[in-house]
Amino acid sequence: MLTQVPLDLVRTTAYVRTVRAQIREKAALTGPKSIALASRWPDQEEFRGAYGQTSRPLVVRGATEGWSIGNLSFGGFVERFGHVEVDLRDPDYKTALANGRPARRSTIAEYAEILARAPNGASLPYLANQPLPPELAAAISLPRYFPAERYFVRMWLAPPGALTTLHSDFADNFMVVVFGRKDLILFSPDQETNVYAEETAPTWSEDRSVPLVLLAKVDPEKPDVTRFPAFRQDAAHPCRLDDGDALYIPGGWFHHVRSSEPTLTITFFASQAAPLAYGSAG
Repeated sequence: MLTQVPLDLVRTTAYVRTVRAQIREKAALTGPKSIALASRWPDQEEFRGAYGQTSRPLVVRGATEGWSIGNLSFGGFVERFGHVEVDLRDPDYKTALANGRPARRSTIAEYAEILARAPNGASLPYLANQPLPPELAAAISLPRYFPAERYFVRMWLAPPGALTTLHSDFADNFMVVVFGRKDLILFSPDQETNVYAEETAPTWSEDRSVPLVLLAKVDPEKPDVTRFPAFRQDAAHPCRLDDGDALYIPGGWFHHVRSSEPTLTITFFASQAAPLAYGSAG
């Protein structure tokens, strides 16, 4: 059965560290895991046994099948949802993590204009970590692995070149690319020391004293092995997501994310449940 926590659980720093430590130790004992690939969402039993409880990432092709926005292009998305108001944030992930204030208020159509007029190489704001507008929420389906009320669903419309630096989130996460492309580099939880991770309390958390994010100092695209000699490039797991692809990122897995073109992503954080790998036999 699912390892879950009460909806009213107050996550303390001690609780978060206990969960992380168990998942990290399990990863070290079971050894390296490759990223699995599937052509469909697995059923509950298969997902829990093969991926959730074993803390194994999974790419699912065709994950948006059945969504009414599953075949939308960037232009079609702007045409359909351009009136929706959003907050634009600092493109630097570390700055955005420490400062929850939006850079500016905009509509999706206005944001598309910003992207269209920007010169190559410009530093562009990121439509990141947005609540899902009702019009968009009605066009998607939740992953079947947790009850709906346990998900924290967010929208991300990344400009070309957008980068989210290497970090790990406490909760299990399902990252679904509606259109565009994301290139990721993943590291297992047992690489926490080797990526020189530090605890961070994100500004969007209900309790900003709880370190729900681990932020790595290492840049896996250009690692400085002089400053970070313990870093292991051979422990990296590269992954590419295109239109309609999804990635299950088990809680505790580090991920570095770069978008090479305008990319719409919906994330489903199971933030009101313990990571499935916690408390399971592994």
